[in-house]
Amino acid sequence: MSVEEIAARGEVDPKLLARILRFLATYLIIREVSTDVFATNYISSTLDEGEPVDVLFEKPDERFLETTGLSALVEVSAFEYGVMQQSARMTETIPTGLITSS
Repeated sequence: MSVEEIAARGEVDPKLLARILRFLATYLIIREVSTDVFATNYISSTLDEGEPVDVLFEKPDERFLETTGLSALVEVSAFEYGVMQQSARMTETIPTGLITSS
């Protein structure tokens, strides 16, 4: 899916989103199949909870019900084993001035 399509759905800046998606691609979480076009890979597809995003936001406490539990395990493991440290590096990826408070 193109950055423009994803950005439109999430109402975010496409340039900022492209930088974040490329950051994730460097850690093999997703893959960039062509310029500004991204796709899931084996890792990111295991995180799919099988529900549309709006449903996940409506009932966040129920997002792991009726799943294999793999996405829950990855979420917990990620916070235990370094995602917090890696997410701190995202500030190096995002140029100064692009993040504003609403």
